[in-house]
Amino acid sequence: EEEEEEEEEEAKLSGESVDVEKIIEETVEEKENEEHATRPRATAYDPLPNQFQLNGEPFDFATLRGKVTLFSNVASHWGYASENYKGFASLREKFSSNDVQIVSYPCNQFGHQEPGSPEDIMKFAKDHDYPEDAVLMQKVNVNGKNADENWKLLKAAFNNKDVFWNFEKFLVDKNGVPKKRYGSTWSKDIAKDIQRLLDEEPSGDDL
Repeated sequence: EEEEEEEEEEAKLSGESVDVEKIIEETVEEKENEEHATRPRATAYDPLPNQFQLNGEPFDFATLRGKVTLFSNVASHWGYASENYKGFASLREKFSSNDVQIVSYPCNQFGHQEPGSPEDIMKFAKDHDYPEDAVLMQKVNVNGKNADENWKLLKAAFNNKDVFWNFEKFLVDKNGVPKKRYGSTWSKDIAKDIQRLLDEEPSGDDL
């Protein structure tokens, strides 16, 4: 009987030990997550909470690490929308999604030219050959006090100059560092600059 009691006591202690270890692990993990969430973002590929695509699916910026990314604000009703969407399509024809990603943000701040619903915007993008594996984020503001956090970071790399109009584009290297900024019309330099970033070793040099 004494042996049975000792075995039961050991089992209890063993069970308590496992629970304590689990609690410690969970506490450490929670602390690390809190520290990570409050840490300022140094690059465009650092985590950012509550980021969603236009279809409602969450988006993790860490998936962009190791890729060259073109960020753009888009507006279906602007006169040069078709030209820019054609440019996005041309990039996918030239570059694999394993190397280059396109991340677009619908924005209604300029001339109220993106007033549609998510369904309207996604249909327009599809009808204009927006690459199926490119990312279309939820509608945001890119300027002002309610500007999207990622757009604040992108602009900060260029003296915090506000976005002037629809389809401004930011080219970001494999490490998440913004390297070049383009205007609203499509530039033939984009493909060339992407290739240069793909070819170069990681460095702090600008294009």
